[in-house]
Amino acid sequence: MSKTLYILRHEKAAASADGQDQSRPLSPEGRQDAQALGAWLEARNFSPDIILCSPARRTRETCAALCEESAAQYPDHLYLASAGMLYDTIKQQDDDKTSLLLVAHNPGIHELVRFLTGSGAPETLRRIQGGYQPGWMTVLEVDADVWEDILPGACALKDLRSGSLIREQGI
Repeated sequence: MSKTLYILRHEKAAASADGQDQSRPLSPEGRQDAQALGAWLEARNFSPDIILCSPARRTRETCAALCEESAAQYPDHLYLASAGMLYDTIKQQDDDKTSLLLVAHNPGIHELVRFLTGSGAPETLRRIQGGYQPGWMTVLEVDADVWEDILPGACALKDLRSGSLIREQGI
């Protein structure tokens, strides 16, 4: 049985009033992009079994535009987590669950996508090699029965979406 992993970098953020990185809100453009991605996902009956989100304000606001905020978990260790920490977190999830949404930050989120992805459309693979923009969501197919068996380079890149592209191109 395969699993699906949705890896999302938070949308564009603004400066915080208190100067603290963790309290930075989404910018007006980031809010619009998050809502566009949320509407696109809702039209496709998006409902991940597990939702893990960094506790930072900008990630929580991004996550809230996509799904019920009460369904999400906000582990402190996801704030600015490394790719290794994110990978370990994924591997510890309940194996009865087949889909997981992870909302976090660069550079860890970009490094994680590159670490896990082994196949996909060449153009999309090239895009993720060059960077991971705010609001990008990668959909990976995981060929494993248990989360712990996810191997580096073994996931298939099925889609790359962003709210900004959905708003600009109507896709």
